[in-house]
Amino acid sequence: MAQFAVIEQAKKSLKTVQEYIKVGMETTLDVAQDFADSKIESEKEIDILKSVMKDYVQMERDLDDFMNSVEDVTKQAAQSQETVDLEEAVEGRLQVYKSKSQKVPLENHEKYVDLAEKITEILHPDRQVDSVPQTPAYTGDEEMVLTQTDVNTRCPYTGKDMVHPVKNRHCEHNYDREGILHYIKTKKNRAKCPVSGCMNENPIQKEDLIENKELKRYIDRKLRSEKRTKKSS
Repeated sequence: MAQFAVIEQAKKSLKTVQEYIKVGMETTLDVAQDFADSKIESEKEIDILKSVMKDYVQMERDLDDFMNSVEDVTKQAAQSQETVDLEEAVEGRLQVYKSKSQKVPLENHEKYVDLAEKITEILHPDRQVDSVPQTPAYTGDEEMVLTQTDVNTRCPYTGKDMVHPVKNRHCEHNYDREGILHYIKTKKNRAKCPVSGCMNENPIQKEDLIENKELKRYIDRKLRSEKRTKKSS
């Protein structure tokens, strides 16, 4: 049983590494956003960002494959009455996971896709949108009517500025992802849209939420503008 205790401790350490990789990905996206804001169009720097993001994606993939392999083998070993060579068993499972993950291009990773979008902003600034479509209200007859004159970046449930905005596909109202998921979990099948006056009667389901990348980019630009203003003051 001592070997299982060692494995569990190692898994905790690897989860810490996973967090570091996520931070690295976000930092790469932050740098790309700085380039976009500063109108930097250096192909050399852009290629470096792409390479760095691919490295992070590969590291995350390798780590996920390894941790999944360890999880499979430890569960199998715990249920088996026979002595299992853990190292050999993990290596065998790892090859299975790798053969599957290698079929998926690194460029398909959501963070690389986000980076590609930011690079498009850098290379084609004329396509950059300074604001996002205003949030329509649901009228009950599928007719959408604009109700806002300014972009609202506050989550109607948490009352705080959104970090990861998601849109309800039924009424198209936006919420912060973490906040609305907590709301759904709390209310279960009774979670109605928290926007006052919304006519959408459909309870919110996790699958109803769509990542609002355009609003996310707007929020990121807004935050960076505020940071630059504070630094200059």
